[in-house]
Amino acid sequence: MTDKTNVLKFGDKSYSPNDLTDQQKYFANQIQSLQEQRKNQQFAIDQLTAALEFFTGQLISSLQQEDEKEDSSSAG
Repeated sequence: MTDKTNVLKFGDKSYSPNDLTDQQKYFANQIQSLQEQRKNQQFAIDQLTAALEFFTGQLISSLQQEDEKEDSSSAG
């Protein structure tokens, strides 16, 4: 009986890990590791993007408030 959770699929073909050479297993492990790293990096990028947008918004808001104060003090 084949363990379906570890079966590799490329196109319409499936490969059992038991049928792979050591080099092919190494390549498969590298791919899996790189996919996980990419997922983690995308997660970090999403956090950085949200933080950048927040702080940019805060700066713009602060500058607008400062401009409004200057406009109201020079009008009076």
